[in-house]
Amino acid sequence: LQARATEEMQRLVHDLKRPLTTITGLADVLATSLPPGKEAHHVGEILRASTTMNQMISEILDPRVQRPVQMSGLLDYALSQIRPHPWSNAIALDTESAGKAWISANMVRLSRALVNLLDNAHRATENHPTPRILLGSALDPERGRVQFFVEDNGSGMETPPRPRRSGWGSTGLGLSFVEEVVREHGGILEYGGSDALGGAAVVVELPLVSFGKSGKETP
Repeated sequence: LQARATEEMQRLVHDLKRPLTTITGLADVLATSLPPGKEAHHVGEILRASTTMNQMISEILDPRVQRPVQMSGLLDYALSQIRPHPWSNAIALDTESAGKAWISANMVRLSRALVNLLDNAHRATENHPTPRILLGSALDPERGRVQFFVEDNGSGMETPPRPRRSGWGSTGLGLSFVEEVVREHGGILEYGGSDALGGAAVVVELPLVSFGKSGKETP
């Protein structure tokens, strides 16, 4: 059932490319023919949005599709998928140190992996009277690496977690997906305990594309 659902989703996403190509083409024609003004600005926004959607569809259809992505954009995109949930209020951020770093990423899959880690942290803390989840990042330009980490004050986890199993009795497929995505990005995944919060800690280390010495991003 899972394989069939994935196949049907891939077909649906592929079918979306046809109308999206029409929208992008017509928006491009309008953007080049309209005089400067409000209408031209709106058409430009449509063109940029449709181009972004086309990139996302390509990333969904092929895990190998990657592009330069700034860490701040990746984290913001992942958090936008979490914010509708009430438990998002338990997340504290410490992401400024690596926000300007650039990595090569499949934005859709890597953000989903991060969402899975945050969801795991929520599940581990949902019975805690004061749940706490920390999403942080760190930069190591000398090694050419960047990290993001998720920590919580839950009951912790096995180190490393057993394949296909999680601490709350689910299949553990979320962590399997995270491991797969990290491998696709040439990264390293580490499990451990959180010294700050006392629960579990998961660290994802990825290759750094570029981070200028002046502090300016240089993809």
